[in-house]
This record gives sequence, C-alpha cells and structure tokens, in this order.
Amino acid sequence: MKKHLDSIADYYILNSKRGKSLNKAAGTNLKPDFKDEGPDFNAVKSVVIVDNDKLKRIHLREAIKVNKSFKVESNLAYANNLINELYTLKPDIIVFSSFMSNEENIDMLNKIKQDLPLAKTIIVADKADETLFCKAIKAGIKAYCLSDYTADKMFNIVNKITNGGHYYDHSMDDLVYRVFSHMSNINQLPIDKPIHEQLGLTQKELEVLGAIARYDTYKKAAEHLFISPSTIKAHLSNIYRKFNVKTKLQAVLKAYEMLYGFVA
Repeated sequence: MKKHLDSIADYYILNSKRGKSLNKAAGTNLKPDFKDEGPDFNAVKSVVIVDNDKLKRIHLREAIKVNKSFKVESNLAYANNLINELYTLKPDIIVFSSFMSNEENIDMLNKIKQDLPLAKTIIVADKADETLFCKAIKAGIKAYCLSDYTADKMFNIVNKITNGGHYYDHSMDDLVYRVFSHMSNINQLPIDKPIHEQLGLTQKELEVLGAIARYDTYKKAAEHLFISPSTIKAHLSNIYRKFNVKTKLQAVLKAYEMLYGFVA
C-alpha cells in the first residue's frame, strides 16, 4: 500500500527522477538527501488516461499530445489495481473517461485528492449527471466535460487546468443557476431553525455566502453588503475552513447539500 505523503514537498521529491533512482537503488521509499527546489512549471506535464475503451483512449491521446507541453505516459483501464498504478505513476494530470458515478469511483477521487495533491483530475462523462458533478467537485476535480468534446476543446481544457483554472460543461449551467438562485434568496426560506445555525456559520458569513452566490466579483458582493472586498475574503476564508472546501462554487454546493440534501 502507498504511504501517505508527509507534505507537498515530499511529493516533488518522490516524483523527481533523482528521487526515484535513489529509492530504487536503496530498495526503499526513503527520501533522497538533497534539497528540493519545487516544481518546474515549464517541464513537460505527464498525463494518464483511464478508460476501458481502447478507441476512446486513443482519441483522447491524440487530442492531448498535439500540445508538446504534455506527454501521455500511460493508458489504463478501470480495474481493482487502478489506484495503485496511479500512485506509482504520480501523473500531473489524470483524465477519467467514461467515468461512472458509483461509490468506488468517488472514493478513488477522494483518495487521489488526499494522496496525490498535485495531480489535476478531469472527468469525461458519457451523459450529464448533476449528482456526479456535485460529488466530483467535492472530491477536488478540476474539470468536468461530456464525451462529445472536440480535440480543440480537450486541448483547451487541459491547458486551462494546468494554468490553475477550472472547466465545467455547459450542461451544468442550469444546476449552477438553481444553486445560486437559492443561495441569493436563502433568507426567504421557511425553516424551523436559523439557516446560519444549520450551516454552522455566523449570520454575517451567511450573508457573504449569499452575496458571493449572487454576484460574480468580490467588489460587487462587497458593495451589496456595504463592506470592503478584503472583509468579504476574510469571511470566505472562514467559510472554506468550516466547510472544508477551497472554492466559492464548492462552498455554495456544500451549503445547498446541507440545507436540501440533494447530494448523498
């Protein structure tokens, strides 16, 4: 079994060529005795594609390899030992094609989030699935798209997440709109207990969350609440910590789940 990495720095060390060679020679998982200088953002990014369909793997590989900044290191199928193979390869990007919403797959995403914190995950689904989308966001995916993608679209998605962005298919627009609409009108909902108490937030944090759901910038949300953008960010930091999330969308979805139970 793979041991948990002690820190992100350990990931870089264990994933470095020198680290691998030293570990192989020693027959252990000991860290090499040199100071790691962090990631090389100009280096070629390794990609692993997962799908049981060989033709789909080939299609994805051809779309990705157009960009010389990415190299498809391996093509894998969904199998019992898949997670261990990913631990061994430690890719920069993992593309899960024909991804199915089942307990085992969601559990695998959560393990990757915990054990391979630097790996960026893309889900390619055969059909729009709101429940899968929400669960996958909670598990830390960076992109969600449908299998009708074009080569150019996949090329752009990989580029975007590599540069720190996210991508979600337009089939989820209606879900995001419904969530944002509910959050912006949250104080009008009939309840037996104050909503901020249900969510474990202060009243001001709830107001900030509602404003962030309604407005697309910190400035607009701050103007709505008559506070500064820095205060908005401070409250969001507290919300992220309480909800154990990292983005505004994840926070909104988490609140929606806690109030309505729309995600198991």
